[in-house]
Amino acid sequence: MVTNEKKDKNRRIGFALLCLAVAAYALILTGATLHTGSIFSGEAASYTLTTVSLAHDGNAFISEQDLAAARQWLPEWAEMYQEFGGSHYTTAQGTVPWYFPTYPAACLPLFWLLGLLGQPREYAFCLTNLVCVLAVQAVVLSNRRLTLFQKALLCLLLGVHPAVFYISWPSAEVFQFALIALSAISWASEQRHRAALLIAVAGTTNPCILAIGLAMIGEYLVGLWKQGQGAPPARIRGMFARWKEVLVYACCYLPGLVPFAYNYAICGAINLTASYDGEWIPLNDLTLLRHFWAYFTDWNFGMLPYMPILLAVWAVLLVAAVIRRCGRYLWMNLGFMGALLGVSLMANINHGMSGISRYLAWSTALMAVAVGTQAPKILHGLRARRVLAAALACSAVYTGGVIIAYGGIGAPRTDYLIITPIALKLVEHFPSFYQPLPVVLTMRSNIEAGLPDGWVDDDGDLRKLYLDSSQAEQVLAMVGSRSADDLAWLQEKLNSLGEGKTILTIPAKRHIYQAHWTCTPTNGFFYISSGEVQGDALVTAPQAGYPFWTQVKEFPAGSYHAVLDADCVQMPTDAPAQFQATVDNGNGLEILASTPLSPDGRAELDVELPAGTGTLSFRIYQNEGTVLQVRSVEVTRLS
Repeated sequence: MVTNEKKDKNRRIGFALLCLAVAAYALILTGATLHTGSIFSGEAASYTLTTVSLAHDGNAFISEQDLAAARQWLPEWAEMYQEFGGSHYTTAQGTVPWYFPTYPAACLPLFWLLGLLGQPREYAFCLTNLVCVLAVQAVVLSNRRLTLFQKALLCLLLGVHPAVFYISWPSAEVFQFALIALSAISWASEQRHRAALLIAVAGTTNPCILAIGLAMIGEYLVGLWKQGQGAPPARIRGMFARWKEVLVYACCYLPGLVPFAYNYAICGAINLTASYDGEWIPLNDLTLLRHFWAYFTDWNFGMLPYMPILLAVWAVLLVAAVIRRCGRYLWMNLGFMGALLGVSLMANINHGMSGISRYLAWSTALMAVAVGTQAPKILHGLRARRVLAAALACSAVYTGGVIIAYGGIGAPRTDYLIITPIALKLVEHFPSFYQPLPVVLTMRSNIEAGLPDGWVDDDGDLRKLYLDSSQAEQVLAMVGSRSADDLAWLQEKLNSLGEGKTILTIPAKRHIYQAHWTCTPTNGFFYISSGEVQGDALVTAPQAGYPFWTQVKEFPAGSYHAVLDADCVQMPTDAPAQFQATVDNGNGLEILASTPLSPDGRAELDVELPAGTGTLSFRIYQNEGTVLQVRSVEVTRLS
């Protein structure tokens, strides 16, 4: 039998080990933050200039003097401050950024300190974000109302979290993450006034966060109702009798209303973002639900590819909480989903981001705290808790692996304009498992000129196309396949298209690829180093060297035939120009095939591109005294 003394000793040992783990985590994260620094991303213009304005003249209006101060104080980004490039309102007082200056004010202490120490002030933003992440860990460890098991779960879920992608952003995402996490921890610890105040401050940065506050208020009012006795009229009278308590609690939410009054007083609109019609989706269709669902399941920016195990645990606990009537977990998740519904109203769901959606970077803090604090109350028995601990440990390992695979802080291996590695692998092997929103497919398309927007896999095979019937002939003219059956299948699918655009998914067993490219001086697929474009042709300068080369992002491995369409204005007969297929393999330029131009300026060549060779380009090498009029390079993939 384990005595209480032994249990206390085990808890102390466990707590000490947890503190050591958090300390190691803090050192690693600090090193990574200092190495990465602050990166000018997202709404950096708005937040950094507001910080400068607060430090320079004590207000949040952006003036020419503030821009000059920004160029002086933040020299690494000086070129970004020639004018204010952020979202804003223009008033008589000056330029007003869309975003209330809560986060810029939080950055001021380190901004001033770094200036006093003579260190780059750009680091004020990433270091403020770092402090926010580590403050959450410190509060978890110091909260005496949490059990050791809850502390361990929270340190794990809030430490190994995709929000760390945004530490390098001079933007409010990590600040919001920290405030929501701290508020939710206070909520779970029955510190309702602190929870309300923190969520109200977080709400000053994004009004959608106030949905969490509404859930807190709902739970509080239901609690007052349950504490009453008798018939409904008597319960209502009992609630009014506690008006002082209710009033004090309500006052905790007042900071969240300050931006509405501030914006209305200055700009005549309670929310500057909402005042622009183009920022919002229509409400007469299913777009809101599609956006909401995408935040959970989209394989580029949703929760699923970054925290699938946590998401599964969250869903299982949601069902269990309904069965076992665990109201706190349900109220927390009502706030979480309310905030997500709010951001789902935004028209551009594929906004600028690093890896996971920046809205999910902060909103999932509440999901993590709900699981970490309420799961031990929902699941009864040692075995269930062990299964929970194992599942969440696996979740942290997986999420940590994704964070590392995507390049750590800043997620440099991702971009909101390219398909992420996980999504690309899924599309390659199981294309029907991912049905993205059209805006996601079009903005992240990796197909270049000649075909509709869509995705090709690493082998160059088409996997998704966003098109309508008017583009069917264009597609058939531009694709090829090793199998006539695959082309017949595609013909059948294209014949069934209607007038409206739809996403065509090509199964993994079909190998259909883009087979034709037309590169011209005017369509963006020429890199021109000398000469000038006249009409639709490049007239090369009469000097030796490479006047141009094609710059298709990536030709997949295979066999190619290229045709140069050019006219020869003058060319030495004893030193004709050479049409070449080259690759840059990282060690310099390698010529795979070469042929001289005919006297009239035309040339053709065949080239075999092995896998992993490098980026294929076609170019001309001309000798002194050569002048060509180059119209195009037509490239056909043979196999």
